[in-house]
Amino acid sequence: MPGKHRRACRWRWRATSTQPPAAPAAIEMVDARSLAAHRVTDSALAAGKRGGGHYVATCGQEVLPASLTEPPRGTCRSCTPIPSQRSRMSR
Repeated sequence: MPGKHRRACRWRWRATSTQPPAAPAAIEMVDARSLAAHRVTDSALAAGKRGGGHYVATCGQEVLPASLTEPPRGTCRSCTPIPSQRSRMSR
């Protein structure tokens, strides 16, 4: 009975998602010169590690990282807010 036991196809091709692309992940980094907190994307962080330790923030300013224990004395208003942090701030 070759035609009786057919294998069911479990995998189906799905159409690509229509959701907007996710915003790039970013961290907050304190600039040693101004002590302001800037947002630096993961790709800029990787490029900065390869390029001598200077990172470019989302606002375009070059950031020289301060000590990890140095608290920020303000935030850069030009840096674009991270969507996940924006939703946390509104709670």
